Amino acid sequence: MLIYYAFIISIILLGSVTVGPLSIRVYATVVMMLLLIYNKIKQKQDYITIDHSFVKIYIIFVIMMGFAQLINGEIFEYQYFKRLLAYHLVCVVSFLSIEYFLNTKEELNRTILLLSFVMLINNLTTILQFTGNELGWTIGMLFGDIQNSIEFSDMHDTLLGVSRTPGIFGGVVNNAFAIAVLAPLNLCFVDESSKLIAKIYAFVSFGFAVVACFMTQQRAAFYLLMFCLAVYLFVAIKKSAIVFVVLGVLAILFVDNFNFDNIDLGRLSQTTDDARSDLYKHALEFISKHPILGGPMSFQRMSGLSSHNVALDSWIFAGFFGFITMMILICKTLISGIKTFIEGLNIAGQNRYMIFCSIAVINAMLYGFTHNTSYLTGEVLIFIALALMLKSSKLNMK
Repeated sequence: MLIYYAFIISIILLGSVTVGPLSIRVYATVVMMLLLIYNKIKQKQDYITIDHSFVKIYIIFVIMMGFAQLINGEIFEYQYFKRLLAYHLVCVVSFLSIEYFLNTKEELNRTILLLSFVMLINNLTTILQFTGNELGWTIGMLFGDIQNSIEFSDMHDTLLGVSRTPGIFGGVVNNAFAIAVLAPLNLCFVDESSKLIAKIYAFVSFGFAVVACFMTQQRAAFYLLMFCLAVYLFVAIKKSAIVFVVLGVLAILFVDNFNFDNIDLGRLSQTTDDARSDLYKHALEFISKHPILGGPMSFQRMSGLSSHNVALDSWIFAGFFGFITMMILICKTLISGIKTFIEGLNIAGQNRYMIFCSIAVINAMLYGFTHNTSYLTGEVLIFIALALMLKSSKLNMK
């Protein structure tokens, strides 16, 4: 199991740490892939299988993206084969590794705890960065080039209202994405059968996640985390509709009567984003002119950025057929996440693992509609959360 835990740490944190021509994440992925192949051939252990259709559809999408870029002439400019090795292969191997190594509730607990420790370090680092502490920036530099964020911080008295805290994920968007996806997993430890120390750790760790997410000033991530908190409150009061309605009414009265004028929420209080609206407009114009094959590099030369929307980007990056495949994959993932969430609620005593692992998956899907972090970009945390959700469902049935 040690090699499995080392692999999980490597693929999450060491994508920017290189040894020779490749990153440690790629080396770890190749080693894990060879180990899985060896174990499969030798049939060294039985394991609980999970649904591979997500991975199969994902592979089809990646192949379609390659064909589209080969025909439109952008495959080498986009660095397709480098991304294939550094991102997409990592996603597939991470999914299969969790399927193979994680077969008991104890192993599920240990994996979630490992992810929780990583996020606790990230959240504390993010808070240090937001408050201008040099230690936070020093830790962040170990995992990526964040010099621009450091220089920006040095020139400003506060980071409230801007988005410049990368944590240990190399960039603020990835940082907020990681918090939105992994923070809900902490709440798996607040089951009635959990020990008091586990519950205290879960609440403290989740609390730091909320604070750190606020300090990223990423609206989508923060709202998704608030949704997770609302779900926890609903679960905690035993699905009592009356109590939930009363709490909702009290919250509304509090909001209506409380003076928020002196509270500065920074970017979180902004309701419009003209820059993103312009990206969407440019994306739709580009798609109308390149409806079959798309062209990611051509679009980025025109707009300067990707469209920051997985639906539009999948069409631009992989053409019409890639777009259709991606929409099938996202819809299938969302449906599976919602189904698992409902099943977790309806199980006698409620299954916190199914509930909050499914929220992690749902958050990952929704975040991709406002940011450049999704299946398309090969975000490994999606596949980790997805595999954990599928495993939690199987383990409950076992």
